[in-house]
Amino acid sequence: MKAGTVRKPRLEPTKRRWLRPLSPAERVLALLLWVGAHIPGIVISAVIVFPIVVLLPGLIAWLIVGAMVLGSVLLATSWIRWPAVGWFLGGTRLPADLDAAIRPLLEVAGCMNDGRRIDLGLAAPGLQTTAVGPNIVLIDRALVDGYCAGKVESQHLAFTLAHRVAQLRLGYTRFELVVTFWCLPMILFKAIGAGLGRIPLIAAAWRARFLMAGVVLVQSYLEGTLPLGIAGAGIIAATYVIPWLRRVWIRHLDRLADTALGPLWPRASQPSRRL
Repeated sequence: MKAGTVRKPRLEPTKRRWLRPLSPAERVLALLLWVGAHIPGIVISAVIVFPIVVLLPGLIAWLIVGAMVLGSVLLATSWIRWPAVGWFLGGTRLPADLDAAIRPLLEVAGCMNDGRRIDLGLAAPGLQTTAVGPNIVLIDRALVDGYCAGKVESQHLAFTLAHRVAQLRLGYTRFELVVTFWCLPMILFKAIGAGLGRIPLIAAAWRARFLMAGVVLVQSYLEGTLPLGIAGAGIIAATYVIPWLRRVWIRHLDRLADTALGPLWPRASQPSRRL
């Protein structure tokens, strides 16, 4: 990717207007979906970590808790934001030459007055453009390469940036890095599970785990330990529900951004976001 190959934007900046504010009903629904998509992961991670922390000597336990709190505070500020983006998401800062070539499209997008406060980066290979609160947009590498090579129109990239910046402005990605930090134990277990899932027998057992939930319920009923059976079946059910809630939230956040952008970029003139 060379800045010399990047074309100048052919679009004119749109008239400055604010994003459409969300209605109370939209805010309540968004809050409920955000909680459903994020809080279960935090709770599961806490269930994994805190029993271990409790077993540690008092001083070490308090040091770990203090480190977690300090890490959360640092992630909520700008001090270690980019290192955290690299650690958690695999993103990197956009090189200065590409930043200078693509940043004018933030003005073309016409949905913010402080485009200079938005940091642009490259998403990890294979990942799509994403917003990382409070002010980072990681751009799909294929999108950047296509724009540099003249295969992606300025309007397409401008709308993609506008869409992600709208998500930042809505505020629901503000603490994404903090949430990811608190969900690291669950993420680690998922990575281990993905590795074990390459074994055919384990993969087959995982796909049929809903049968295990039924077996646990029946056995616990026969043994008079139904509450424990319900808890076990609930854990298995959570492996279906949590990913589903996450997908629902991502789709809803996209719709919120579309709705907020409506007055600025009418749907009829919106280019396809698919690359």
